[in-house]
Amino acid sequence: MLPYPFKKNCLQILQEYDGKVPFHQYFKVMAQNHKNWGSKDRKRYKAACYGFWKWCSRELLNSEELFFQWLEEHFEAVNKANNREAHNSALADSELMSEESIGYNTNESYQETTKSITSIPGIHWPNWSSEIEEQRWLKWFRNEAPVWIKRLHNDKSLQSGIDHGDLTLLDTKGDALSFQSNINLDFWVEKGDILIQDFGSQQSMEITDLMLELMNQTKAESSADQHSLQILDCCSGAGGKALGLSANLLRKSVGQSANPVRFELTCTDIRNSILHNLKERFKKTGLPLPKTQVINWTTPENQWITDYIESFDAVIADIPCSGSGTWRRTPEEAHFFDTIHWKEFNNSQIDIVKNASKMVKIGGYYLVLTCSVFAQENEMLIENFIYGVESKWEIKQQGFCGGDENNADFIYRTILKRKG
Repeated sequence: MLPYPFKKNCLQILQEYDGKVPFHQYFKVMAQNHKNWGSKDRKRYKAACYGFWKWCSRELLNSEELFFQWLEEHFEAVNKANNREAHNSALADSELMSEESIGYNTNESYQETTKSITSIPGIHWPNWSSEIEEQRWLKWFRNEAPVWIKRLHNDKSLQSGIDHGDLTLLDTKGDALSFQSNINLDFWVEKGDILIQDFGSQQSMEITDLMLELMNQTKAESSADQHSLQILDCCSGAGGKALGLSANLLRKSVGQSANPVRFELTCTDIRNSILHNLKERFKKTGLPLPKTQVINWTTPENQWITDYIESFDAVIADIPCSGSGTWRRTPEEAHFFDTIHWKEFNNSQIDIVKNASKMVKIGGYYLVLTCSVFAQENEMLIENFIYGVESKWEIKQQGFCGGDENNADFIYRTILKRKG
């Protein structure tokens, strides 16, 4: 029998959370306001809350009796899974992942409220992207996300830690490696040897073959011996994808010394502060610094845009979206997302996609990325974009990078080619 104060505090924590800030930030403040909670208490509260976000509906919070019943029945499984997550991110076979562990046979109201598939609001979301359906997404959602890294340099100490078992390696895919969720990799991040980046994001930047094709194309069309590809990352944020792409292209260049990929990267964002952070990250890794420019791509009235129209061989637009392809990291967001936000998202998405597309040269490539599993933000968005201008664009590739099969985020990538 769980102590009543513990159950009551769990209920209060969840009831008072309104979704306006990430749950981990909210919980940190709650813990600071309860000095009597020790380290063990905080871990138990977090385990209960995140177990709730992954398995239950907020409707359960309307009944103290039913919530306490759920907690009594499932806290042991939730806590065990939480402890396992600290050592091993693969939870597919855990007790928590069985649908039987979430049911309750003697109370029909409880059983209905916590029913496995309908407990998360996802059942009410229309128009999932192709390849995705509710049960597949829910299984992924309820698994813990590992920490993925990209090797930027071959650091012997990192490999030594893996070889000697100090760092528990879960999976490796080329330069991408995954570890248990509580691993501390700050030493190698600060050295600039690795980039912490989900495998889905890494996979979305595997476009070196396209860049080689463009390199050969521009060489054939230009008399200049030293032509550099012009690449624009128009929603760069802190530069994670730009870093990954730069590392990929430089590595390919080393392997193709007779035909290197020369490129110049330009990164834009709406915030000058984030572009400053981007440059600091590039300096730390030793990768060539990109040019930067503050741009709001929702409004085309900008002299810089006018000056550089059709100036880039490749443009990358990682556009704002619901983030539903990453929600297993922040499961509370699945409970507070409202489909009315789609109109707001879609308006800004369409503006960004249209305005950034003007920067692509004839024959160049346009990559549109989201971390969403919803068709409105993926294939339907692209259809709306190319409707009426089909002659200008050819869809070369469309679908998910990463995803559940790779134990990674769902990153939806569309590669368009600008036709003459």
